[in-house]
Amino acid sequence: MMDLLRSIEILFKNVSVDKEGRILHTLSQDEIAGDGRPCYLDGTDEIAGLCEHANTELDTLKMGSDLNAVHAAAKAAREGRVHVGKEFSVAAISRHSARDYGAKPVLIMATCKQNSWQENAKILQMINAAWKLSPYGEILHGPIPAYASDGDPKRKAALYLLCMHREVKPGDALYPHIAGLHGLNLFTSEDFATMEFDPKHSWKPVRKTFCSKEGILANGISVNKNILAQWLERLSGHDWSGQSIHALLNPKDAQHVPSTVKLLTLIGDLRFLDASDFTPAEANTHRALCILGEMFDALLDPFINPNLSLSQEIIQLVKFAHLSCALYLKHGSAFMPPQLYGDLQCLVKSAIFKIAHSKVLNPSLKVFLCLLGDDVLEILFGRTRMTGGHASNMAIDEFRRRVGSALRIDEIFRRRQDAGHTWKNSRNGFHWDAVEMLTIYLPACYDEGVNQAVEFLKRYGYEIDFNELFSKPGVDLMRPNGGKYPGVSKDFDRSIDEDIDSSQPGDADAAGLSPADIFRFSGAATLAAETAACSTAQHHSVWIKLDADDDRKAAHKKSILRTLMDPTLGIEHAKSHDRLLRIRCYSIGGDKWDRAPSKIHDTTATAHLLKLEGLFAALVAVNETQVALAILHCTVIKSHATHPPTYLDAAPIAELNLPDSRYEISGQILSLVPFLDQSNTLSWAWSTRFIRFESAKVKQAKSNSVALQRHLGICVNGRLVLPLSTPELMPARALLDDLAPGVLPDAAEAVESTWIFSDSQLDTMKTTLLTRAE
Repeated sequence: MMDLLRSIEILFKNVSVDKEGRILHTLSQDEIAGDGRPCYLDGTDEIAGLCEHANTELDTLKMGSDLNAVHAAAKAAREGRVHVGKEFSVAAISRHSARDYGAKPVLIMATCKQNSWQENAKILQMINAAWKLSPYGEILHGPIPAYASDGDPKRKAALYLLCMHREVKPGDALYPHIAGLHGLNLFTSEDFATMEFDPKHSWKPVRKTFCSKEGILANGISVNKNILAQWLERLSGHDWSGQSIHALLNPKDAQHVPSTVKLLTLIGDLRFLDASDFTPAEANTHRALCILGEMFDALLDPFINPNLSLSQEIIQLVKFAHLSCALYLKHGSAFMPPQLYGDLQCLVKSAIFKIAHSKVLNPSLKVFLCLLGDDVLEILFGRTRMTGGHASNMAIDEFRRRVGSALRIDEIFRRRQDAGHTWKNSRNGFHWDAVEMLTIYLPACYDEGVNQAVEFLKRYGYEIDFNELFSKPGVDLMRPNGGKYPGVSKDFDRSIDEDIDSSQPGDADAAGLSPADIFRFSGAATLAAETAACSTAQHHSVWIKLDADDDRKAAHKKSILRTLMDPTLGIEHAKSHDRLLRIRCYSIGGDKWDRAPSKIHDTTATAHLLKLEGLFAALVAVNETQVALAILHCTVIKSHATHPPTYLDAAPIAELNLPDSRYEISGQILSLVPFLDQSNTLSWAWSTRFIRFESAKVKQAKSNSVALQRHLGICVNGRLVLPLSTPELMPARALLDDLAPGVLPDAAEAVESTWIFSDSQLDTMKTTLLTRAE
């Protein structure tokens, strides 16, 4: 809390107050990719770059005067309790104004994105509480009535918890402005804040849904990219070669917003085709395209057409909300995924509430719908990468410095509006010339949008009475069927790209933090506790003595951290470390271009690794009810920690056996034969053969090389693998004397030694794996 208050003071203390007085603000949160390495902050003597779990898993992040703290951090990272943050989570506050509307980050932290949605909700609560407590926050500049996000599933769950907490009722300041808007969801946070999902991040899933195999269902027609490709060719005035249509429907960059806007705009243009020569089938398809074109035109136009007045923008958005509601009621998730439907309806709701909040705070304020969402935070991210030149990624200490540079660029553009891009940016408040003063009357705009939607639906055979629909308890635009909100549905979401994490949040008690705990959070109490526990800052050195008796043997803390957290020692081993070290300008071998071998390949540091050609134990199914122990020869180590998966030469055993192991180990099963040693103890020896499995079809068919290769080995998750240290070796000739003739192949005579295992060792391995599998 103290750090948040300090950030708010630094960023907002010198921000001049508008002539209108206090204005509205938006709290945004998003992530940016980092360099994936820890660093040392000499100003606070702390280790930075570890994920949010470091605060609970480690006793301290301060390096101090010995190596205990960094050793503890390295151990926790290898055990998987703490991760080196691959991304930085940034929370920023931005002004809803035509000037100085850039994002000002108040929180920067490394993240592994494995935190719960409850923890995310608590972070948002803390930032909002700090803004209220700070004399440079709400008191001076105005409230935060909106939480913006890009639609991240975990953050979305947190926003639904916070921003759907209480309903606006008579007596509340907002109520007179939104009371007559039938169908509008009136639930907000305790402070009347709503959630905002960025328009661009809502448009891109629409394109993805169109381009999916199922498409978007309207008028009984499933409109997918194959249908769109045929109909787009009919538009005149466009270069519709097969390649350009393919590029539009299958863009190389799925996040490319201009291609998404172009596609949705062209779908709207299909309404104006001459339908006189259409066959009945074509006419039916064209009606579906007209419905979708009208609907998405109403969604896009308010954000890309700066010539619209604020009243016209609201009318269009309300029209879209009711058209999409009617189609969702008719077709359900076949129309569009429930998550996407919820995001789009939330976008319309946030625009209306933005106007209502402005009316309450100051009726003379202007509203810029172009500033909805977290686009200002994306701009900040772009500038931090731009300032790095070719080295776009960065460690968290470097990111902090680049953020300072990006804020100075914002200040330059604020003072010199002509210094930026010469093209008109529709997401820039300076370029929206037709924004009117808040003389807008929301009920009239809302009713006009509803009427336009109803009249359009009637022309296409949709009869719906929205007044009757929304008179039912618990039914509104965000819940057209009542019950739970579609926006947080756990159904499969076909509007999300495969490379984007679409995992849904778990139950409320998954993190041991209930919603009641989140709402009981008190910023004042937290600040008082932190103030009481705060000790006077002590002087610290950036050096650590390695020998207490010799002052000359000391190392800089940055060097110590870099060495002990070296990724080649088993921490985050899936990366190309040599290149990372090169681009960071580290020495790679003195004055020669031959880097010393990595420590991971040093024979003194291999005890904690499973390497290719090594041995491991695993359980295999003998039949439907029994399993047996198998000893395998490792042939493939595959890591799913990266996309696409990475094939490794070795894997840390500590990471391999984690409950959520992201490793797959493939191997060939050793054929073991029993024998009695000199002490009459049962043991097992490798016969130099491998076990080969065959399916029923392969047994019936003639064996071939493909089938043989397929059934030589098996693949096991790293959690169910037990790596073995080098087993005992026995001379092969001595073993031949103890075995019956013909048990070992003739080739065994040429082998000097083979592996042997005692029966008790195998029993212990089996028990260990059975316990782990339960």
